[in-house]
Amino acid sequence: GAAAPAAVSRVGLGRATPCVGGATGYTGGAFAGRRAAAGHTVRALAQTAETEAELRGRGHTPGPATLSDVDVLRQEAANADAVVWSVLSLNPADYPLMEGALAALNDALADSNKPLLYMGAGMIYASADEPIGEEGPPDRSDPVSVSGTRTERNALGGARRGGGHLGMPSRLGYGRSGWV
Repeated sequence: GAAAPAAVSRVGLGRATPCVGGATGYTGGAFAGRRAAAGHTVRALAQTAETEAELRGRGHTPGPATLSDVDVLRQEAANADAVVWSVLSLNPADYPLMEGALAALNDALADSNKPLLYMGAGMIYASADEPIGEEGPPDRSDPVSVSGTRTERNALGGARRGGGHLGMPSRLGYGRSGWV
């Protein structure tokens, strides 16, 4: 497969046990699957009993939590060596919950220097202060664009609070033969 970009290599999870949100999805599933295949423990968040069973079947340890279980999410992040967040919904009703979940993870990781690898939908920028892309501002009439930009800025903003955060657009790690 392709070599990982230097920024991802610096995350250096080694034998660390990550907490993975989105482990049944395409990108998060590829990440969690590669960790498990290499013999690493993966703690994966599950929103339903069916998801818990699926995660066990993949060799992961499920942690029951929905997007609204912010106290549980904080505890999962505090207990993990790293957090990988690859949760995406195209349902606008989920956006406030996704933003709240990410804020809870940032709270738990503040001053910990633990990495948060945020694998969003491809709208990530180098810093929370950087202007939005070369193509101009997001389409404010598109709730996916508005929420995605706000969520990704929140993910990167956690780095200012002492978390070892890294944002990676999903398109950089897409596919099961790549380096994710």
